[in-house]
Amino acid sequence: MRGELIIETRVDERDLISTPNFRDDLRRRIQVETGISSFRQQLLLEDKIIPEVCSWESLGRPQEIRVTFQQSTEDFSAELLRAAEMGDTKRVHDVLERFQNPDCKTTAGETAIMKASKRGDLDILELLLRAGADVNHTAENGSTPLLVAAEHGQLVVVRRLVGAGADSDLARADKEKAFISHDDTPLLLAVDCAPEGGRPEVIRCLLDAGADMERMNSRGMFPLLMAAHEGMYDIVCQLLEARANVNQSGSDGLTAVLAAVAEGHVDILKRLLHARANPRTRLNNGSTPWSIATSMSFDRRHREIEAVDNRHAEILQCLRDAG
Repeated sequence: MRGELIIETRVDERDLISTPNFRDDLRRRIQVETGISSFRQQLLLEDKIIPEVCSWESLGRPQEIRVTFQQSTEDFSAELLRAAEMGDTKRVHDVLERFQNPDCKTTAGETAIMKASKRGDLDILELLLRAGADVNHTAENGSTPLLVAAEHGQLVVVRRLVGAGADSDLARADKEKAFISHDDTPLLLAVDCAPEGGRPEVIRCLLDAGADMERMNSRGMFPLLMAAHEGMYDIVCQLLEARANVNQSGSDGLTAVLAAVAEGHVDILKRLLHARANPRTRLNNGSTPWSIATSMSFDRRHREIEAVDNRHAEILQCLRDAG
Protein backbone atom coordinates (compact mmCIF):
# COMPACT_ATOMS: atom_id res chain seq x y z
CA MET A 1 0.00 0.00 0.00
CA ARG A 2 1.40 3.38 -0.99
CA GLY A 3 0.28 6.72 0.42
CA GLU A 4 0.47 10.33 -0.67
CA LEU A 5 3.96 11.82 -0.96
CA ILE A 6 4.10 14.50 1.75
CA ILE A 7 7.80 15.25 1.95
CA GLU A 8 10.75 14.71 -0.33
CA THR A 9 14.11 15.93 0.83
CA ARG A 10 17.76 15.53 -0.02
CA VAL A 11 20.00 14.70 2.91
CA ASP A 12 23.76 14.40 2.88
CA GLU A 13 24.65 10.72 3.21
CA ARG A 14 27.25 11.60 5.83
CA ASP A 15 24.51 13.09 8.02
CA LEU A 16 22.43 9.93 7.70
CA ILE A 17 25.37 7.71 8.61
CA SER A 18 26.28 9.83 11.64
CA THR A 19 22.72 9.95 13.01
CA PRO A 20 22.49 7.40 15.86
CA ASN A 21 18.68 7.46 15.95
CA PHE A 22 17.45 7.60 12.38
CA ARG A 23 13.75 7.26 13.28
CA ASP A 24 13.58 10.21 15.67
CA ASP A 25 15.70 12.41 13.41
CA LEU A 26 13.43 11.72 10.43
CA ARG A 27 10.28 12.31 12.49
CA ARG A 28 11.60 15.70 13.59
CA ARG A 29 12.30 16.61 9.96
CA ILE A 30 8.74 15.65 9.01
CA GLN A 31 7.32 17.70 11.90
CA VAL A 32 9.24 20.77 10.71
CA GLU A 33 7.97 20.29 7.16
CA THR A 34 4.35 19.42 7.95
CA GLY A 35 3.63 20.74 11.45
CA ILE A 36 2.39 17.28 12.46
CA SER A 37 3.69 16.13 15.83
CA SER A 38 6.51 13.60 15.63
CA PHE A 39 4.69 11.53 18.25
CA ARG A 40 1.77 11.01 15.87
CA GLN A 41 4.01 9.66 13.12
CA GLN A 42 4.54 5.99 12.52
CA LEU A 43 7.38 5.23 10.11
CA LEU A 44 7.15 2.14 7.94
CA LEU A 45 9.73 0.40 5.78
CA GLU A 46 8.18 -2.21 3.49
CA ASP A 47 5.07 -2.19 5.72
CA LYS A 48 7.11 -2.92 8.85
CA ILE A 49 7.27 -0.41 11.70
CA ILE A 50 10.73 1.11 12.02
CA PRO A 51 12.03 0.39 15.55
CA GLU A 52 12.69 3.13 18.09
CA VAL A 53 16.46 2.71 18.12
CA CYS A 54 18.03 2.18 14.73
CA SER A 55 20.45 3.70 12.26
CA TRP A 56 20.05 4.36 8.57
CA GLU A 57 22.70 1.76 7.80
CA SER A 58 21.08 -0.92 9.98
CA LEU A 59 17.90 -0.49 7.92
CA GLY A 60 19.80 -1.07 4.68
CA ARG A 61 20.14 2.60 3.67
CA PRO A 62 16.53 3.00 2.46
CA GLN A 63 15.67 5.80 0.02
CA GLU A 64 11.93 5.82 0.69
CA ILE A 65 10.02 5.68 3.99
CA ARG A 66 6.24 5.55 4.40
CA VAL A 67 4.59 7.61 7.15
CA THR A 68 1.18 7.15 8.72
CA PHE A 69 -0.35 9.61 11.17
CA GLN A 70 -1.95 8.04 14.20
CA GLN A 71 -4.38 8.99 16.95
CA SER A 72 -4.67 7.22 20.27
CA THR A 73 -7.49 4.70 20.56
CA GLU A 74 -7.09 4.67 24.36
CA ASP A 75 -7.05 7.44 26.95
CA PHE A 76 -3.73 7.77 28.77
CA SER A 77 -4.40 11.32 29.96
CA ALA A 78 -4.25 10.53 33.69
CA GLU A 79 -0.95 8.74 33.18
CA LEU A 80 0.54 11.64 31.21
CA LEU A 81 -0.57 14.25 33.75
CA ARG A 82 0.77 12.21 36.65
CA ALA A 83 4.11 11.61 34.93
CA ALA A 84 4.51 15.33 34.16
CA GLU A 85 3.69 16.25 37.74
CA MET A 86 6.22 13.74 39.10
CA GLY A 87 8.93 14.72 36.63
CA ASP A 88 9.06 11.25 35.06
CA THR A 89 10.57 12.08 31.66
CA LYS A 90 10.67 8.50 30.39
CA ARG A 91 7.03 7.91 31.28
CA VAL A 92 5.97 11.12 29.54
CA HIS A 93 7.88 10.01 26.45
CA ASP A 94 6.35 6.53 26.51
CA VAL A 95 2.79 7.87 26.86
CA LEU A 96 3.28 10.34 24.02
CA GLU A 97 4.58 7.47 21.88
CA ARG A 98 1.11 5.95 22.26
CA PHE A 99 -0.23 8.99 20.35
CA GLN A 100 -1.75 10.56 23.48
CA ASN A 101 -3.09 14.11 23.06
CA PRO A 102 -0.55 16.33 24.92
CA ASP A 103 -3.27 18.86 25.81
CA CYS A 104 -5.34 16.52 27.96
CA LYS A 105 -6.25 18.27 31.19
CA THR A 106 -7.37 17.87 34.77
CA THR A 107 -10.86 18.84 35.93
CA ALA A 108 -9.39 22.27 36.73
CA GLY A 109 -8.13 22.62 33.17
CA GLU A 110 -4.44 22.13 34.02
CA THR A 111 -2.36 20.46 31.30
CA ALA A 112 0.91 18.54 31.38
CA ILE A 113 2.83 21.51 29.98
CA MET A 114 1.58 23.62 32.90
CA LYS A 115 2.81 21.01 35.37
CA ALA A 116 6.21 20.91 33.67
CA SER A 117 6.38 24.72 33.65
CA LYS A 118 5.70 24.89 37.37
CA ARG A 119 8.44 22.35 38.09
CA GLY A 120 10.89 24.01 35.71
CA ASP A 121 11.29 20.68 33.92
CA LEU A 122 12.80 21.57 30.56
CA ASP A 123 13.18 17.96 29.37
CA ILE A 124 9.48 17.21 29.77
CA LEU A 125 8.60 20.60 28.33
CA GLU A 126 10.60 19.80 25.19
CA LEU A 127 8.80 16.48 24.78
CA LEU A 128 5.42 18.16 25.11
CA LEU A 129 6.36 20.88 22.64
CA ARG A 130 7.44 18.22 20.16
CA ALA A 131 4.05 16.62 20.65
CA GLY A 132 2.37 19.91 19.75
CA ALA A 133 1.23 21.03 23.22
CA ASP A 134 -0.54 24.40 23.35
CA VAL A 135 1.79 26.97 24.97
CA ASN A 136 -1.11 29.38 25.48
CA HIS A 137 -3.59 26.94 27.00
CA THR A 138 -5.67 28.58 29.74
CA ALA A 139 -6.81 26.67 32.83
CA GLU A 140 -10.09 27.31 34.62
CA ASN A 141 -8.40 29.77 37.00
CA GLY A 142 -6.92 31.70 34.07
CA SER A 143 -3.38 30.35 34.45
CA THR A 144 -1.21 29.67 31.40
CA PRO A 145 2.14 27.84 31.18
CA LEU A 146 4.03 31.15 30.99
CA LEU A 147 2.14 32.63 33.95
CA VAL A 148 2.96 29.57 36.03
CA ALA A 149 6.64 29.62 35.03
CA ALA A 150 6.98 33.36 35.71
CA GLU A 151 5.26 33.07 39.08
CA HIS A 152 7.66 30.32 40.17
CA GLY A 153 10.76 31.99 38.75
CA GLN A 154 11.52 29.24 36.22
CA LEU A 155 13.82 31.26 33.97
CA VAL A 156 14.85 28.51 31.53
CA VAL A 157 11.23 27.49 31.03
CA VAL A 158 10.14 31.11 30.58
CA ARG A 159 12.75 31.52 27.84
CA ARG A 160 11.70 28.32 26.10
CA LEU A 161 8.00 29.13 26.24
CA VAL A 162 8.57 32.62 24.87
CA GLY A 163 10.68 31.11 22.10
CA ALA A 164 7.87 28.65 21.35
CA GLY A 165 5.37 31.48 20.88
CA ALA A 166 3.84 31.92 24.34
CA ASP A 167 1.96 35.22 24.66
CA SER A 168 3.88 37.39 27.15
CA ASP A 169 0.81 39.55 27.80
CA LEU A 170 -1.87 36.89 28.20
CA ALA A 171 -3.49 37.81 31.51
CA ARG A 172 -4.88 35.64 34.25
CA ALA A 173 -8.66 36.00 34.38
CA ASP A 174 -11.75 33.96 35.11
CA LYS A 175 -12.77 31.78 32.18
CA GLU A 176 -16.21 33.38 32.19
CA LYS A 177 -14.71 36.84 31.64
CA ALA A 178 -12.80 38.31 28.76
CA PHE A 179 -9.08 38.84 29.20
CA ILE A 180 -9.05 42.37 30.53
CA SER A 181 -6.18 44.74 31.26
CA HIS A 182 -6.67 44.72 35.04
CA ASP A 183 -5.35 41.24 35.70
CA ASP A 184 -2.10 39.43 36.34
CA THR A 185 0.27 39.04 33.40
CA PRO A 186 3.57 37.10 33.48
CA LEU A 187 5.49 40.36 33.98
CA LEU A 188 3.26 41.48 36.86
CA LEU A 189 3.63 38.10 38.54
CA ALA A 190 7.41 38.13 38.11
CA VAL A 191 7.62 41.59 39.72
CA ASP A 192 5.13 40.71 42.44
CA CYS A 193 7.13 37.59 43.38
CA ALA A 194 10.52 39.34 43.26
CA PRO A 195 10.77 39.94 47.05
CA GLU A 196 10.45 36.18 47.61
CA GLY A 197 13.70 35.38 45.85
CA GLY A 198 14.25 37.77 43.00
CA ARG A 199 13.10 37.50 39.44
CA PRO A 200 15.31 40.00 37.56
CA GLU A 201 16.33 37.46 34.90
CA VAL A 202 12.72 36.41 34.33
CA ILE A 203 11.69 40.06 34.14
CA ARG A 204 14.47 40.75 31.62
CA CYS A 205 13.37 37.82 29.47
CA LEU A 206 9.76 39.04 29.45
CA LEU A 207 10.81 42.61 28.68
CA ASP A 208 12.96 41.35 25.80
CA ALA A 209 9.87 39.51 24.53
CA GLY A 210 8.00 42.82 24.44
CA ALA A 211 5.85 42.42 27.55
CA ASP A 212 3.54 45.38 28.15
CA MET A 213 4.88 47.42 31.08
CA GLU A 214 1.67 49.43 31.43
CA ARG A 215 -0.75 46.56 32.06
CA MET A 216 -2.43 46.76 35.49
CA ASN A 217 -3.61 43.97 37.75
CA SER A 218 -6.87 43.72 39.68
CA ARG A 219 -5.50 46.05 42.38
CA GLY A 220 -4.72 48.80 39.90
CA MET A 221 -0.98 48.10 40.20
CA PHE A 222 1.40 48.04 37.24
CA PRO A 223 5.03 46.80 37.24
CA LEU A 224 6.82 50.10 38.00
CA LEU A 225 4.32 51.09 40.70
CA MET A 226 4.54 47.65 42.27
CA ALA A 227 8.34 47.72 42.36
CA ALA A 228 8.42 51.26 43.78
CA HIS A 229 5.84 50.43 46.44
CA GLU A 230 7.73 47.31 47.57
CA GLY A 231 11.13 49.03 47.63
CA MET A 232 12.66 46.95 44.82
CA TYR A 233 15.32 49.40 43.66
CA ASP A 234 17.00 47.08 41.14
CA ILE A 235 13.67 46.18 39.53
CA VAL A 236 12.71 49.87 39.34
CA CYS A 237 16.01 50.57 37.55
CA GLN A 238 15.46 47.61 35.23
CA LEU A 239 12.01 48.84 34.25
CA LEU A 240 13.17 52.42 33.76
CA GLU A 241 16.03 51.24 31.55
CA ALA A 242 13.40 49.43 29.48
CA ARG A 243 11.62 52.80 29.10
CA ALA A 244 8.71 52.23 31.46
CA ASN A 245 6.36 55.22 31.69
CA VAL A 246 7.68 56.93 34.82
CA ASN A 247 4.51 59.01 35.23
CA GLN A 248 1.93 56.27 34.70
CA SER A 249 -0.82 56.30 37.32
CA GLY A 250 -3.09 53.62 38.71
CA SER A 251 -6.86 53.74 38.93
CA ASP A 252 -6.71 55.99 42.02
CA GLY A 253 -4.04 58.26 40.57
CA LEU A 254 -1.21 56.53 42.44
CA THR A 255 2.16 56.87 40.71
CA ALA A 256 5.56 55.37 41.45
CA VAL A 257 6.70 58.70 42.97
CA LEU A 258 3.73 58.84 45.34
CA ALA A 259 4.34 55.21 46.37
CA ALA A 260 8.05 55.82 46.98
CA VAL A 261 7.27 58.85 49.17
CA ALA A 262 4.52 57.10 51.13
CA GLU A 263 6.72 54.07 51.82
CA GLY A 264 9.87 56.08 52.56
CA HIS A 265 12.00 54.65 49.73
CA VAL A 266 14.51 57.48 49.26
CA ASP A 267 16.78 55.79 46.71
CA ILE A 268 13.84 54.86 44.53
CA LEU A 269 12.44 58.40 44.75
CA LYS A 270 15.80 59.80 43.63
CA ARG A 271 15.98 57.36 40.73
CA LEU A 272 12.44 58.22 39.61
CA LEU A 273 13.09 61.95 39.80
CA HIS A 274 16.32 61.45 37.86
CA ALA A 275 14.17 59.78 35.18
CA ARG A 276 12.05 62.97 35.11
CA ALA A 277 9.12 61.75 37.14
CA ASN A 278 6.62 64.49 37.97
CA PRO A 279 7.21 65.60 41.62
CA ARG A 280 3.80 67.33 41.67
CA THR A 281 1.72 64.32 40.67
CA ARG A 282 -1.62 63.97 42.49
CA LEU A 283 -3.83 61.22 43.77
CA ASN A 284 -7.48 61.39 42.80
CA ASN A 285 -8.19 62.81 46.27
CA GLY A 286 -5.75 65.67 45.65
CA SER A 287 -2.83 64.40 47.75
CA THR A 288 0.65 65.21 46.42
CA PRO A 289 4.09 63.82 47.27
CA TRP A 290 4.74 66.92 49.38
CA SER A 291 1.45 66.70 51.29
CA ILE A 292 2.02 63.00 51.98
CA ALA A 293 5.59 63.62 53.16
CA THR A 294 4.55 66.42 55.51
CA SER A 295 1.38 64.80 56.82
CA MET A 296 0.96 64.20 60.54
CA SER A 297 0.15 60.53 59.95
CA PHE A 298 3.51 60.04 58.27
CA ASP A 299 5.34 61.75 61.16
CA ARG A 300 3.50 59.85 63.89
CA ARG A 301 4.11 56.54 62.22
CA HIS A 302 7.88 56.96 62.02
CA ARG A 303 8.88 59.61 64.59
CA GLU A 304 10.25 57.11 67.11
CA ILE A 305 12.80 55.75 64.65
CA GLU A 306 15.71 58.11 64.10
CA ALA A 307 16.80 56.46 60.86
CA VAL A 308 13.35 56.90 59.40
CA ASP A 309 13.24 60.52 60.57
CA ASN A 310 16.43 61.10 58.59
CA ARG A 311 14.91 59.39 55.59
CA HIS A 312 11.82 61.57 55.94
CA ALA A 313 13.98 64.70 55.93
CA GLU A 314 15.84 63.43 52.87
CA ILE A 315 12.56 62.83 51.03
CA LEU A 316 11.46 66.39 51.76
CA GLN A 317 14.80 67.69 50.51
CA CYS A 318 14.50 65.63 47.31
CA LEU A 319 11.07 67.12 46.65
CA ARG A 320 12.33 70.65 47.34
CA ASP A 321 15.23 70.15 44.93
CA ALA A 322 12.84 68.81 42.29
CA GLY A 323 10.78 71.98 42.56
